[in-house]
Amino acid sequence: MNVLLVSWTFPPGGGGGAFRPAMFVKYALRAGCGVHVLTTEIGRGAGDGHTDDSLLEDVRGATVTRTGRIPLSLPALPLRRKGAEDAEEEDADDGERAPGVLRRAARGIRGALAFPDPEIGWLPFALRRGMEIIRRGGIDVIYATSPPPTALLAGSLLARWTGVPLVAELRDPWSPFPEWRAGRPCDPASARCRREARLERSVLARARTVVVVNDAVASLYRSAFPELDPERIAVVQNGYDAAGFPADDAPAPDPCFSILFAGSYYGYHGPGPFLRALDLALEREPALGRHLRLQLAGSRDRAVRRELRRFREAGLVTELGYLPHREATERIRRSALLLLTLPDLELSRCWVPAKSYEYLASGRPILAVVPDGVLRGMLSGHPGVQVVGPGDPSAVADALLREFRAWCAGARGPVQRDLSGVPTRERMASALLDVLRDASARPSTHGK
Repeated sequence: MNVLLVSWTFPPGGGGGAFRPAMFVKYALRAGCGVHVLTTEIGRGAGDGHTDDSLLEDVRGATVTRTGRIPLSLPALPLRRKGAEDAEEEDADDGERAPGVLRRAARGIRGALAFPDPEIGWLPFALRRGMEIIRRGGIDVIYATSPPPTALLAGSLLARWTGVPLVAELRDPWSPFPEWRAGRPCDPASARCRREARLERSVLARARTVVVVNDAVASLYRSAFPELDPERIAVVQNGYDAAGFPADDAPAPDPCFSILFAGSYYGYHGPGPFLRALDLALEREPALGRHLRLQLAGSRDRAVRRELRRFREAGLVTELGYLPHREATERIRRSALLLLTLPDLELSRCWVPAKSYEYLASGRPILAVVPDGVLRGMLSGHPGVQVVGPGDPSAVADALLREFRAWCAGARGPVQRDLSGVPTRERMASALLDVLRDASARPSTHGK
């Protein structure tokens, strides 16, 4: 079987969106599957500046076609998320930033053009090169992975024009939770959201199979799109790469009480509930401040940086910025405590951060400040995991102090967990290959 993988992000581009496509390619090649990747020419970061050359080893052997794009992100204005390397710019006086009217005008122009997302400028390039690839022959199935939705739109149009079957993957929900991508509350009844829902409906109708990452998202889509045959929705979870967590090669733990949050904070997803609990814990046990180092790996927006400022100035927070995956894995394995947080919103009920699987595989203690939802169900029953709701800062502070006291007493060694029910990325890739084989063999319900 030969697969055309349509993915906006691909190594050496890094970030969360690169891992699932990269791991699929790694294990698909090992299984004897041919993979041709259609991605952007700015694979070195794919629009967010993150690069991870170590991932190139995993995808060696795939044919990769990189295309141009028309950028719509307006990088000259401070509109995009910043990493730790931009700290000085983020802390600049308001007078040194673009005027508010100009920022609002730029956002308005970008919002009008960037439908369904700012990566729409990639679409004409992806379509032209995708058609060239398919016309040369040998492609059995198109596997388009989102976000961004532009990748699904490209895959859908290529499938429509060529008759090659399409598998559409939603790593995150698209129109049912527009705020997931926007990073702010959105009105589902707005004209833009209604347009996105119509566009998504047409894309899903074209797909032979729709892949989502957990049962909660599958239920969401069966409810939001009742006309979609439930049998065409396949659940393929994320997972961890077992090679990154060898049991016989544990790194030396950090000498301090290090708490690691691996991921991005932005918009509606900020560290506020945990920071309020941290204030309470520091009041109850001042010794915590002498040993604590809260390490944040990933991007943060301006509002989050302001929220962190006093903790940063007190020497309690270290902002690591984006870390290559191997370095992030190493930090996970040696941290005293791993932190998971989700906002207390409806969308969090079906949200499982990909790092959750690696947290479990690491054997390190985990503090999950998350509302009810699928993530709670996944974590429950595992030893060394404390789960507390984000609306109870006192309970979060108690959980944090329990971990700190256990660390002080030397009682926090590696946690032995039964990982038999935790999927690996190899198992993920195998399940995706099964879906692709089935889709390529099944008759189409559409004409060309």
